[in-house]
Amino acid sequence: MDLSRNELSTLPPLSLPSLVSLDISRNWLRTLPSSLSSIPSLQTLTASHNMLRPGPSLNLETLSLLSLTSLDLTCNQKCGNSSLIPKIRSALPALSTLLLSISFPPPPGSYVGASAADRDPALLRSQIEPWPTSALRRRIASDFGGSVLPESVGRPEVMSELLRLYSLEQPRALLHASGTPLEPGVLAAASAALHEWSASFQQGNLERTSVNAEHYMILTSPIVFAPGSKKASQAASKLSAHRPLWDAAMSALSSVDADFAGRCTAVAVTHNFRGSPHIDKQNVGPFYGLSVGPPPGTGGIMVEASARVVVEVDTVGRLGKVDGRYPHWVAPYEGERWSLIFYRTLGDGEEVGPAVLSELNHFLI
Repeated sequence: MDLSRNELSTLPPLSLPSLVSLDISRNWLRTLPSSLSSIPSLQTLTASHNMLRPGPSLNLETLSLLSLTSLDLTCNQKCGNSSLIPKIRSALPALSTLLLSISFPPPPGSYVGASAADRDPALLRSQIEPWPTSALRRRIASDFGGSVLPESVGRPEVMSELLRLYSLEQPRALLHASGTPLEPGVLAAASAALHEWSASFQQGNLERTSVNAEHYMILTSPIVFAPGSKKASQAASKLSAHRPLWDAAMSALSSVDADFAGRCTAVAVTHNFRGSPHIDKQNVGPFYGLSVGPPPGTGGIMVEASARVVVEVDTVGRLGKVDGRYPHWVAPYEGERWSLIFYRTLGDGEEVGPAVLSELNHFLI
């Protein structure tokens, strides 16, 4: 059975007891589907070019694929470490062929592509750079009616052809949306906690240098990690040290979406975050963003809604809901800006839907 190239983010229940080979490559899968457990005779599984990650996302122990002899996980960016090999082989006793794309440090002086922090967000290339090459190939064929480029054509040529096709059209359309405004008291408490947090820094952004921010910190709920593990203990300690900030942030989120607040597993806290087009590959659904500092209508979140549409979401004093699994970046602003990003990396993954979950206000070219 070949289910490749369908932009699938999940699979329905499969009752195929005699199936021996399944190709689910070049989709948007973030985890190996639990429905694979209903295919006891499966021998060959091709899951390359997805968004799979090691650990619970692979779910190999639970799936019990005891007949599997061949597994292809190539071109899953997070599954590129050789330390994963013994774990996979331990979970799959019959496995004889395992394919991974092992990541090695690039040679000195080689070009490996600009990080999010180095991308000029005003450039079209920077805005589409976060997409994997497979998505860019699909865009050439599906959105522009171009030729399907063979696999032998590398990313630089794919990008060059896509930019050429864009140059033949008008600039992309820009939509504007607004998040849900916060009550003044709730907003004031969140703003005060953010100012106090940034004032306490002795050093700048050390947590995620791949983005352009003066200060950056992630607060993660300990439930994300195995109970009693070192990572769970570290997360709990960090959360305790910044409890007033966490409480003010969650109070703001609860005032708009109490259900999401109950499922939120992490908060990214930033000060003077700028540009940095990127995709949040670890997210299992949309996120909420709040910013304070800039004038309303500036410093919000820009997100690519489709091949030809970008949406600017006003998040100043508002909570805007965006799906970070699309390329997104910070809109231009003057002065200082603080922000809170609420997201989930644990639980059932939500199907990728619209890029912006807010009412669109007006349309501009």
